[in-house]
Amino acid sequence: MGVDASVYADIDGPGGDGPLLVAAGFGGVYVLRNSAWEKIGIGGPSSMPTNALTMWDQDGDGPLPPRLSAGGNFIFTGISRIPMWTGTS
Repeated sequence: MGVDASVYADIDGPGGDGPLLVAAGFGGVYVLRNSAWEKIGIGGPSSMPTNALTMWDQDGDGPLPPRLSAGGNFIFTGISRIPMWTGTS
């Protein structure tokens, strides 16, 4: 996998694994957990690169936690140009 974007972030919220390295590119989005890369369900298919990753808190100080967000040129039905990881999908 070539890496186009990376972020060190707490993608599973309080009580989870804590901050983890997340990397993205043509192969999808992967998280480094326990010395192994795991693909997570965010971003586009392997033929469409994910070009940016960030944590975004859509409601500021509100009740929703920050979420991992991915940016890319995802041009197909069902995927937003900025999909967000909920911790499970």
